[in-house]
Amino acid sequence: MYANLSAKRLPCCDPSHQAPEKGNIRETAPDVKSQLRVPKTLQILQAEESVRYRTNVGIAEVTGKPATVEIAVFLPDSKVVPRVTLQLGANESRQLDVLGGLGIGAAYNARLAVRVTDGDGRVTAYGSVVDQTTQAPTFIPAQ
Repeated sequence: MYANLSAKRLPCCDPSHQAPEKGNIRETAPDVKSQLRVPKTLQILQAEESVRYRTNVGIAEVTGKPATVEIAVFLPDSKVVPRVTLQLGANESRQLDVLGGLGIGAAYNARLAVRVTDGDGRVTAYGSVVDQTTQAPTFIPAQ
């Protein structure tokens, strides 16, 4: 499936969501070209953590250089900004349940800001809103 990709393209997809009675549910994100200019801060809008939906954050380093990444969570009507910092190796990708992992509880219309705080690497990011009943994901591109 990815045999014809050039070395400068990174396919991002998440096959991790499974509904055992129906097989795998696959979410595919667009290819990311490492030569693209990546903004200093990427925004993922309309993140949600509730009994109906959860939002996973996908992050991938795209230049082959390590990076320290900070994810800030901006909640509506809150003056507190929880933050998570993680190390990404060269060409590493991860998917995290940031809102659930921070123990925030129910959150609607949150904004997640992703930025590199140290290192020469550049990252791309996306949100994946997962329906808690069907486990079907919906891709949210970072802006």
